Parts: sequence; structure tokens; C-alpha cells
Amino acid sequence: MPGGRAPRAGDRLANPALAASFERLANQGPRDGFYEGETAARICQALGDLGSPLRPDDFAAFRSDWVDPISVDYRGYTAYEFPPNTQGFAHFRS
Repeated sequence: MPGGRAPRAGDRLANPALAASFERLANQGPRDGFYEGETAARICQALGDLGSPLRPDDFAAFRSDWVDPISVDYRGYTAYEFPPNTQGFAHFRS
């Protein structure tokens, strides 16, 4: 927390390390900018300091699959969610 407290309304919050991560992702793309690059190495270093066994090779080996969302209609709304196993987002549409 900046100054040891939660920011108040109107306070400026800067996070240069996060900005640099977003720049790498935008400039290098998801593989080089995240999964196989400096960002993955930095995440593994920080987590390793906390005892995590996660290594950059684990990020590099990751592959995602696109799946169609499941949905249900309820009281005039359609709720969408990714099927198990996920903690993905939900989207509602009326």
C-alpha cells in the first residue's frame, strides 16, 4: 500500500512494474511477452522466494483451449459461464 494505507478517492496510484509487464505483452505478444519471457521469469522468481515450485518451463509448456460457454435462461436473462473446470467470468444479458 502506498504510504502504508489504502489509496483515497483522487489519489494517484502508479505501478511501474505492472505497466512494464503490459508493455511487454503488447509489444511481444502472449508467448514471448508472458509465457516464455521476462514476465514469466519474474513471476517464478517472486513465487520461488515464497517457496513455490513453479518454474519458467511450466509457463512455457502451458497451452490453452477455446471452449464454448454454457448458458441458462432465467427470468428474462441469459447467464453465460465457462464449463468446469474453471473459475472464469460470468456474463449476463437480458
